Amino acid sequence: MELTDLMRPIRAVSHVLGTSNDELFDPDERSRQIQLTASIGAVVGLPFAFHNLLVSGLIGVGLTELLAVFLLILPALLLARRRMALDLAESMVLLAAVAIFDVLIIYRGVQGTGLFWGFLFPFVAFFLKGQRRGWRYSAGYIVLVAMHFFVLRPYLSFAYEYSTSFGVHYLEVLCGFT
Repeated sequence: MELTDLMRPIRAVSHVLGTSNDELFDPDERSRQIQLTASIGAVVGLPFAFHNLLVSGLIGVGLTELLAVFLLILPALLLARRRMALDLAESMVLLAAVAIFDVLIIYRGVQGTGLFWGFLFPFVAFFLKGQRRGWRYSAGYIVLVAMHFFVLRPYLSFAYEYSTSFGVHYLEVLCGFT
């Protein structure tokens, strides 16, 4: 058996996962995807931000959502419309997603449902960054969430305390969505 025969299954898996692909989107397509994602983020984020500002114990969540929309999502939308700094615009939308989803995990959101929004992160990452870079961003997000559940949580007196088994299960599901 030759080395090329041994590499065939690895190449096949690599192709399926998208880790061997070059950039998949041209600048116009990237701009459209950023605009779509940022528009959805703003339309969904603003009402949730205002709602959470009115819910006792979720003012921090509401402020984070509001700041993410005004400082990251809307500027990214403007950059994408002008076809300027598309990498920056994509990264701004992803940073907003990290900020919003992480604050929802930390505080659990309304009646504990907020942390389930974090399952959207892989979809946003793959939609904006394509397969190859989407994997990296999603893996980074999984590491960040794992750090919260198992390393940082004891030092955050204001954060909701999840059981270890819940943290493990949440990460398993997040990996499954990814």
